[in-house]
Amino acid sequence: MKIWHLIKLILYITLGTLVFIFNEFCLENVGYVVATLMILYATEDIVLSIIDGILKEETKVFSALIEIVLAIVMAVLPKDAFTSKLIMWAVWSITRESKEITECVLRFKEKKFAFLNLAESLIITYFSVTMILNPTEHHAHTHVFLLGVELYTNVLFYYFYGFLDKKFSHEEKDNNEVKES
Repeated sequence: MKIWHLIKLILYITLGTLVFIFNEFCLENVGYVVATLMILYATEDIVLSIIDGILKEETKVFSALIEIVLAIVMAVLPKDAFTSKLIMWAVWSITRESKEITECVLRFKEKKFAFLNLAESLIITYFSVTMILNPTEHHAHTHVFLLGVELYTNVLFYYFYGFLDKKFSHEEKDNNEVKES
């Protein structure tokens, strides 16, 4: 799995950088850009579910297939359906962030650090709701910026939390050994 995380790191950092550099292009072609990312995220969920076993209770295969259908719909909407595309994007973002918030709660339950991920999820959820309520180019531009940030954090949090988990597990282990002495 380490090679998968390295590939994902390079891919997502590259995509995030492209989103920042070509933010106007992303805004003008929001249907294609977001649909492509939806398919990318869904494909990752399908591949990992296949590796873990498709029929497990926590499989993401079926929700990922629905996500691909939604991406196709978004991509084929006419160019003048900008408002519809923004609302679909915002709903998809809220759905993704609900999964992230669930992961944060599980990390907190295990007494692991997850505050940054939770803050990012709440910020994206807030801006997604504002985009649903007022689907304008201004909100879409903010969301394009957040998309670039999300692509970075999606992979960087994995390494950051891995580092913290390792650091605190060693400290906890050391503290337990001192207490036992």
